[in-house]
Amino acid sequence: MKKLGRRLCLLWLIIISFCFSAKSQNDIYECIELAEKYESVDNIAAQNKMLLKAYFLDREGSFTYLPKYISESFYALEDYDNALKFLNIYAKQKVLNEEEQIVAKYAKVGMLLRQKSYKKCQSTLFQFKSNEIEYEPDKYHYYLSMCYLFDKNYLKAKNQINSLSYAHNIDQATLTKIFKKLDKNLGRKHRLYTVMSMAIPGLGQLASGDYSDALNSFLLNAGFVGLFFYVEETLGLTDAVLSVAPWFYRYYIGGINNASITSQARQKELTERYILELNQLIINTKDNI
Repeated sequence: MKKLGRRLCLLWLIIISFCFSAKSQNDIYECIELAEKYESVDNIAAQNKMLLKAYFLDREGSFTYLPKYISESFYALEDYDNALKFLNIYAKQKVLNEEEQIVAKYAKVGMLLRQKSYKKCQSTLFQFKSNEIEYEPDKYHYYLSMCYLFDKNYLKAKNQINSLSYAHNIDQATLTKIFKKLDKNLGRKHRLYTVMSMAIPGLGQLASGDYSDALNSFLLNAGFVGLFFYVEETLGLTDAVLSVAPWFYRYYIGGINNASITSQARQKELTERYILELNQLIINTKDNI
């Protein structure tokens, strides 16, 4: 009787476990269906929530592609950290075939570029095997060229662009012109703009294109110079030195420092603009083939 009782208890536990598992499976399918509906109406945030719910219900990891879909939804939401996190979860699954693993690797590189993690991106690309490079050689060379561009290694970037299968269709005159602008911008001397603002307050900012800061610096310093002479004439040199000179010094040095900061910001802005021009040239060439 005891043996029979144990067997019945065990059978009951199996039935209960099966019922819960079946319910869980149904809940997952419902979440996925809702996610698809939300995607069809471009409600990506709601789609993301449903996919996450399905993922946490799938304790056994039966739904292999769930992490990939979650990664794509986070990517659409421009949450690249979580997109990369779930892509890594997807890529580590042993059930993926070779092609799926390679596609996941390329997707990871694309996300690292979006994160502006150029060193990690470059390191990941260097670890690609020959068969992985041959799977999508254009994408490989394009990604590596972007890494080199943001690393300011323009010669290697140009070599990677010229390794694209459609490189002969790229307007070489425009390509050379953009790289010349990048090289010129790279050689920008920030100290020169500092010296300019030392000579005439605001001149360095003016040369860097920050007209409002240039005007502000010039007017403030000119005002303090005028105030210094006014106080010196009415109250004496000592009062002028003690009351006005410290403020003049503060804004004069601040303007000089701002000239250098403005120059660096301008350099970064121009670099991003020229890389965007280059990127558009490549995309337009590819689209027109």
